[in-house]
Amino acid sequence: MNGRSLYITHEIPGAGGQIKQTADDFLVDEIPLYEPRGEGVHTYLDVQKRGIPTAEAAVRLGQYFGVNPRDIGYAGMKDAQAVATQRFSIERLPVEEALNARIKNVEILNARLHTNKLRVGHLAGNRFTIRLRGGEPHALESARQVLERLSQTGAPNFYGMQRFSGRRNGHRIGRSILLENWQEALDEYLGRPQPDEPPWIVDARTAYENGDYDAARKRFPLPERRNERRVLGGLLRRLTPKHALRQISYRIRRIFVSAYQSWLFNRVLNMRMPNLGTLLEGDIAYKHRGGACFLATDAEKEQPRADDFEISPTGPLFGVKMLQPTGEPRRMEDRVLQEQGVEPSAMQAAFAAVNGARRPLRVPVMEANAWQEEDAVVCAFRLPSGSYATVVMDEIMKRGTLDLFEKDVVNR
Repeated sequence: MNGRSLYITHEIPGAGGQIKQTADDFLVDEIPLYEPRGEGVHTYLDVQKRGIPTAEAAVRLGQYFGVNPRDIGYAGMKDAQAVATQRFSIERLPVEEALNARIKNVEILNARLHTNKLRVGHLAGNRFTIRLRGGEPHALESARQVLERLSQTGAPNFYGMQRFSGRRNGHRIGRSILLENWQEALDEYLGRPQPDEPPWIVDARTAYENGDYDAARKRFPLPERRNERRVLGGLLRRLTPKHALRQISYRIRRIFVSAYQSWLFNRVLNMRMPNLGTLLEGDIAYKHRGGACFLATDAEKEQPRADDFEISPTGPLFGVKMLQPTGEPRRMEDRVLQEQGVEPSAMQAAFAAVNGARRPLRVPVMEANAWQEEDAVVCAFRLPSGSYATVVMDEIMKRGTLDLFEKDVVNR
């Protein structure tokens, strides 16, 4: 952590407590980027999912309507332990058939036609209503103070822990995939049991580590562990580690690679705390209206725009098409690569499988409010797409979640 606090509001006492005690404690409403036209071959479904991840909701929709989940569009991933309203698209699905569907934990609220498939990023943001339970006596006051501050300064744009899988090792799997260390990727995905996992999952992972792939496959439960079973089925058919891992979908493998990019971004963001609105010479700046990026060759001249939250400094999502900063921002990013055993000059070769991008170091927190509701403090706010409500709640609660993550070291 280099002595830096991961909280912009470090001087405000943490509210403590817990979130996500039930799915109903974490409400998410997707804000669409546009509305369907009422004509076309793509049916847009407004769906409320309960207690399952977005990918699982897509699988259930696909199974019900006889569609490959890879052909189902959605604009963004939503928390699993939540009640989330979001939009999916399925090509050539009759509206009436969609409205009459009955799918466990997936309720279709509305269906309308549109001319194009829904794709990741086709959303304006998300509204959150989150209940905080069991907090300190000052929890409401702390929540109000933190949200007021973040409404002025913006929130650190950290990737939340859910980005890195429930086992907090998605970034390690992604790193191994990028570097084509397929056996290491398999070991992270199927083995290395953790003490907080259910006993039957520990048994399955232990069987894998003992080389008993058949026992491991039988002990991973369906349907939630279907992908682990597919990989183990490949190993039983004597596929190579590379081809066994490819028994899971390309979309899921990309999620692992994205987790590694996100982990590296968080490392850079940590280096820039707490002055996330201060431009450095050579920064790649992000325009909050429109999303364009540009090289800040005169930081002092551009700083007033940053003070008005028109622009912000960015961090890296490493890849072959990523814009490169200069000066001190470039040196910080190079240091993060070197920590991973990747020489900066070899970055494009190491990340040849991904395009890369820039991500703002901070995001606006809008429509923020907090109030008492029986035995819970309710926190409500709106965030742009791609940012994490759990990071805002960490600022309020001061749980140390990201501190624990920053202590993690990827094996070289």
